[in-house]
Amino acid sequence: MQGVVQFEVWGEPAPQGSKSFKGISKQTGHAILAESSKKVRPWRDQVAFMARAHLNRTYTRWEPITGPVHLVVEFAMPRPVSAPKTRRTLPATKPDLSKLLRSTEDALTTAGVWGDDGQVVDVTMRERYVATDSRVTAPGDLEHVGARITVIPVAAADTLWEEDLAGQVIALYEQSSQAA
Repeated sequence: MQGVVQFEVWGEPAPQGSKSFKGISKQTGHAILAESSKKVRPWRDQVAFMARAHLNRTYTRWEPITGPVHLVVEFAMPRPVSAPKTRRTLPATKPDLSKLLRSTEDALTTAGVWGDDGQVVDVTMRERYVATDSRVTAPGDLEHVGARITVIPVAAADTLWEEDLAGQVIALYEQSSQAA
């Protein structure tokens, strides 16, 4: 089984979402669609570049992962000027997290980390503002706009211990609120 792939990307994460209709191709007769957001291509290019750079630096010869994977993505978004400086706040606005994930998964496919994003069987992701003040940061917060991406190959036998996922998350939050 191949090892864990983990790297960071600098740059503003961009959502891959709606497409806009540009017309009908005279050669194929198919619709021509373009990304609505101009930020998607630079984000996908940066993710693919950093993924390839990591793979080339870490492995002598890389073959795309062929089995199921658990994808962990931590997005660090630019902190708005209006956000409080001395209180931790979360980005509960656009872009939406699932569209950020979509553009990132496609970039990882382009980079050859895996054969297809259909191999992703588990996803853990979060969206936070960039850490700017030590009074409101948490361990592991990114200090730059971008993302930390981790791809973990998964074997079916390793999933036999799994329990109710929502129950685990609720218990975790309840424990942390009782400790506070």
